Amino acid sequence: LLMVIPSIIVAILYANNIFNFQSLALDSTLVIAVTFLGSTVAAIILPWKQKDVFEGSPVANLKASGWLSWLVMILYAVGALYIVWSSGSYAITVLGGLGALGAGALTTVVVIILAVLTVVNAVILLWLLYFVGTKIMAGDKMPLITLAGFIFLLFLDWLLVEWFWDPHIVPFDFPLYAIGWSNASSMVFMIIMYALAAAIFYGFNAYRKSQGIDIDKVYKEIPVE
Repeated sequence: LLMVIPSIIVAILYANNIFNFQSLALDSTLVIAVTFLGSTVAAIILPWKQKDVFEGSPVANLKASGWLSWLVMILYAVGALYIVWSSGSYAITVLGGLGALGAGALTTVVVIILAVLTVVNAVILLWLLYFVGTKIMAGDKMPLITLAGFIFLLFLDWLLVEWFWDPHIVPFDFPLYAIGWSNASSMVFMIIMYALAAAIFYGFNAYRKSQGIDIDKVYKEIPVE
């Protein structure tokens, strides 16, 4: 019911473009990418953070050789530093140009939120470099799931930076993607959807705990049952 009924409503709004809904839904691609981003980060650190779970999986024995582990670490380091630099440059450029653009309060708030997320993203990228790097320097071979995760993370994170900041709009002539900060109303809609999803999850989590059911234990198993 929580999936079907809202989906029907959303489909009607989108098909008839009620409340300019087709524009509001443009950031749906970002929502999908953010979901994959979280799964990718989890996959990278899984062999060490959930060692028992990982070692019981069929892919536990699939590990890269020593030289390949170091090569991927170096490539990831270069890619991560580039993303940190480029996203920071985009953020500074957009923040500095809001006045000339005559941006409204909504756009300004969205840009500030994205600037904070840019810092958070940089911290995560660099922490992953430190976390896995210390394991490799200690003599661990890189699990294949971590290797694949690093490669996919760089590609996906780069896409998100491009979509969120839409650098091709600078110097504010036209948006290439019409998503991210240049479509503030769609960004707000996406944030509201995340807040609604969190309310549903944590609300039912608390409800089940009041019945004596610890949902957190369910999510410690792979696959979740």
